[in-house]
Amino acid sequence: MPGTTFTSAASLEPAYRAVAWEQTPLGPPQLWPRELRTALALVLGTRFPAALFWGPQLVTLYNEAFVPLIGDKHPAALGVPAQDVFHEAWDVVGPQLTAVLAGERPTWVQDALIPLERAAGVQDAWFSYSYSPVRDEAGAVLGVLDLAVETSAQVLGLRRLEALRTLDASLASAVDAADVAERTRVARADGDADLAPSSGAVSAVVDQFHLLVEAAAAAATARVDAWAARRRSEARTQGVLESMPTAFCALDRAWRCTQVNARAEQLLGRPRGELVGERLWDLFPAAADGGSAAAFRRAMDEGTTAVFEEHVPAPVDAWFELTVQGRDDGVDVYFTDITAYRRAQEQAERDARRAGLREAVAAAVAGADGVVEALQLLPGLLVPALADWAVATAVDDAAAGERSARHDWRDALRDVASAHRGSAADRERTEQFRALRLDALVDPPFSPSGVPGPGRTPAGGGAGAPTADQLAPGRARELFEELAPQAVLVQPLRGRDGVLGVLTLFRGAGSPPFDADDLELLAELADQAGVALDNARLHAQQRDLAHELQASLLTSLPEPDHLQVVARYRPAARGAQVGGDWYDAYVTDDGCTHLVVGDVAGHDRSAAVVMAQVRNVLRGVAQALAAPPATVLSALDRAVQRLAVEGLTTAVVARVEQSAAEAARGQRVLRWSSAGHPPPLLITRDGRARLLQAPADLLLGLDPDAERHDHTAVLEPGSTVLLYTDGLVERRGEDLDAGLERLREAAGRLVTTGRARDVEALCDALLAELAADAEDDVALLALRAHPQDRPRPVAAGEEALPPDLDVPGDAAPGAYQPDLELRQLLLPPEPASASRARAFVRAWCARAGVEEDACEAAVLLTSEVVTNAFLHGRSEARLSVTGGLVEGSPTVHVEVGDENSRRPTRLRTGTAELDGRGLGIVEACSLAWGVVDAPVGKVVWFDVAR
Repeated sequence: MPGTTFTSAASLEPAYRAVAWEQTPLGPPQLWPRELRTALALVLGTRFPAALFWGPQLVTLYNEAFVPLIGDKHPAALGVPAQDVFHEAWDVVGPQLTAVLAGERPTWVQDALIPLERAAGVQDAWFSYSYSPVRDEAGAVLGVLDLAVETSAQVLGLRRLEALRTLDASLASAVDAADVAERTRVARADGDADLAPSSGAVSAVVDQFHLLVEAAAAAATARVDAWAARRRSEARTQGVLESMPTAFCALDRAWRCTQVNARAEQLLGRPRGELVGERLWDLFPAAADGGSAAAFRRAMDEGTTAVFEEHVPAPVDAWFELTVQGRDDGVDVYFTDITAYRRAQEQAERDARRAGLREAVAAAVAGADGVVEALQLLPGLLVPALADWAVATAVDDAAAGERSARHDWRDALRDVASAHRGSAADRERTEQFRALRLDALVDPPFSPSGVPGPGRTPAGGGAGAPTADQLAPGRARELFEELAPQAVLVQPLRGRDGVLGVLTLFRGAGSPPFDADDLELLAELADQAGVALDNARLHAQQRDLAHELQASLLTSLPEPDHLQVVARYRPAARGAQVGGDWYDAYVTDDGCTHLVVGDVAGHDRSAAVVMAQVRNVLRGVAQALAAPPATVLSALDRAVQRLAVEGLTTAVVARVEQSAAEAARGQRVLRWSSAGHPPPLLITRDGRARLLQAPADLLLGLDPDAERHDHTAVLEPGSTVLLYTDGLVERRGEDLDAGLERLREAAGRLVTTGRARDVEALCDALLAELAADAEDDVALLALRAHPQDRPRPVAAGEEALPPDLDVPGDAAPGAYQPDLELRQLLLPPEPASASRARAFVRAWCARAGVEEDACEAAVLLTSEVVTNAFLHGRSEARLSVTGGLVEGSPTVHVEVGDENSRRPTRLRTGTAELDGRGLGIVEACSLAWGVVDAPVGKVVWFDVAR
């Protein structure tokens, strides 16, 4: 167990360390649960007498202040079940402790008689104590917290006073000396029985009582002067009152104070001359209409006793435990200052709540996937613990660096989440305000946003009172006034290189203003969250870079007429590594369309390198051989061995074939071969789905001479073939067959119900349903065989093939063929233009003798830039391709112009949006790129090495 567990035990630390904990029900301290360590730290950290009873055996732990209460039981009581420690009192405290441990309500007992074994034997003592449950996060009770104070002196003092009052009243009506003697004997016997328990405790109190009884008897026997005797009795009573540690005040039926003792003067901070003769409600007007006033009146009217706690406001500002006893001519009030106890209890509860808040924030932020997701969780954790409502703002460092050029600080900021403790209407207003706030702020922005002025970052947190004047007139200002914040606390969340986010906390009417403790706690939470946010930001940067690199390694797809090819790549839900999954599709010289999906073992750069090598070798082998898949895979296996490409790879290669007879029947044949890969899925037009199960051949990279086999299936018109990697179907701890069946059922259902009859929608729906939380990357390739006796569907886009490829039989009239003499191509804003742009660039590269890898890079980047132009510009785009030089090396120079003057921006680091990812790929894969203003709109250009 770390030293800090017992260090806070002060003088008890040696006693705690001397216990053989492994022999106790709690076991070794290093195995103690977090809840036990937290509760024990709370007990050891308070100066109020406190004990902790843990587990089913209620093992005893306590602090330094608790030792005087148990006397000689210390230190043997440490680590011992409570029943063994307090066996003499177990009939009293045992049922209460076990009830709290069982989950019943907490116990609070005042002035309870508890037999307690001390040095002189078992003695009667009186205690006020509370038993409170200690729960885990699920709400289960793990132990009991005991806060206690011994009240024996107060109890015995009250009993002594009552016995003397009774004796005085009795002697006042005595008729002769014998009567005095008898009444004195009875009073002494009754007092001895009440004040001197069988244990023989409190002998000094008994002796003093005997003296007072004898004095009262002598005074009554003398009966020299009834009035003098009475005055002497009252004097003695007053002496008892003055010596009492408990404060006393007597009230008549008009609520006037008739008598007080010195302790009452001390606690109330007034001399008795200012108290005696004054009405209670004039002295303490705040108590005149509360629950305590009702208790006072009931005690007077009914002659009963009421016990309760009451706070007396300034200038007294203290908590008292009051006992109000009714009598014929008024009430007697006994009160004890319990301020220290109440504040210790409140501090303990506050510390526990704040410790829980720190743990919740740490857990939430540490588990978040990126800065924005982490910030979105914080308002819900801080409301209502620290505020009535809150807004979280993300600060984008990249955008902040460009603010001076755009003259708009808002580009660096995004309000990403809000929370409100109130009604649904309040939460809706808060969310609307969050959406409108940044645009409505005046320049410079008001402090509650945490927003810096242009060119600055938030420098520190602070509290203040916001005003509506800091918002421009409009809906945001109206919402602000409806929410009516009275105080605001602003806290930036700093990472290593600057501010990553800002938390703005608001408190409304009825809530106290933020104090120094709130500022300190929020600063602590901000430091804790800032480190976690920075780690999330760096993780997101690594992940995004890895995903951009992965995407750049994947190829664009051919679009043979009447065959629609669609691909998807989904990175793992968590992680920032490049994987070995890939897809590919191409058309060979024999006119056959080939589909490939593969997976190289591993999730690192080595796997990505092997994947790129295997993919390129496979492409070259397939183009050179134009052979069935099994032959291609065998040649690939030999090639990777000779080229020393290391790594295990699974893959499935399929190609679509069609003879003249099959064409006459409107059918095609899918021929495939698998190298240890999951089987293809065939879905008919009416939604019947089946896995093309066949014995899988050996993985690539194990045996170059392994025998490989082809398998075939008929593709009816409208059929769809799915190839995929195992990330789509595998789940931790689950058999692969279950995942394959889940895919088969989902694909068939989506097509049958009409939710995904379009192949693009089918791929998206499968990813959403099966891969939302996939632990591995997912590559998905789909081919749909459209009927050949009708035009190619519009939803499939236009045909896109290499320009020099002669595809017999399946070429549709009117398919787009690029004009090789053109140097510029005009592209309308429609889906087919992206495929036209790719074909145009590929044709130019083929004519110019550009190497295949450089051509594919230029095609990929052109597709990204053209798509971006259509997404944001929604105008006709102009594409031109020329040759160029960068530092003396030949390049492919591509320009894409549109009529939108808004300059593109890269994706904000750590966000989950797709907008802006294209430029990240352009930046990563090009030699150079830039944006140039045009007379109308802009031109985005890039260079790729030839």
